[in-house]
Amino acid sequence: MNTLSRRSLLRGRWSRPAPAQRPPWAIDEQSFIDGCTRCHECIEHCESGVLISGPGGFPAIDFQRAECTFCRKCAEVCPQPVFDLQQARPWTLTASIQGHCLTQKGVECRACQDACEPYAIRFTPHVSGIAKPVLDPSRCTGCGACVGNCPVGAVDVVPGQQPLPQEAALPESVLPNQVLPNQVLPNNEQKTSLTPGNVP
Repeated sequence: MNTLSRRSLLRGRWSRPAPAQRPPWAIDEQSFIDGCTRCHECIEHCESGVLISGPGGFPAIDFQRAECTFCRKCAEVCPQPVFDLQQARPWTLTASIQGHCLTQKGVECRACQDACEPYAIRFTPHVSGIAKPVLDPSRCTGCGACVGNCPVGAVDVVPGQQPLPQEAALPESVLPNQVLPNQVLPNNEQKTSLTPGNVP
């Protein structure tokens, strides 16, 4: 049985809002709800617009609107101790490609790969002739860029089964010219080999 904290009762919060995805670096859900004053400073300073006023007026992520750039603005402007920038990772979210992906219906589409900056999604050949998406969770930052880019809403961002590796925590950790094996690039782009001589 769920009970409201004394602090919540004193603030007039008689019902707990439905679960929502909180901003990156947010502390645990109950502590976040208890500590957040719903001032919306984080929403106003969000550089990508991915933060909205969710259930109960608490800040929530909406990946249909935008992606998270991990700019840290939400955590930096918050006057309450509901963020922890000392956490090694902003969250443990990872993308999940659902069964109604267009490629499962024989339609060529690589919208999710096009939106994925850390190259966590690549397409591999399939006997059907239509390449299928393959997700590498170790590269996925959970930024959500692939979600809104999918024309049929077949991509979700969900809590990962295990914490993401340290190197996948922020997009800056992935070199912009890094290419995965078998990754298909646009015709006007060339693969760049990562050698000591050409790493930025």
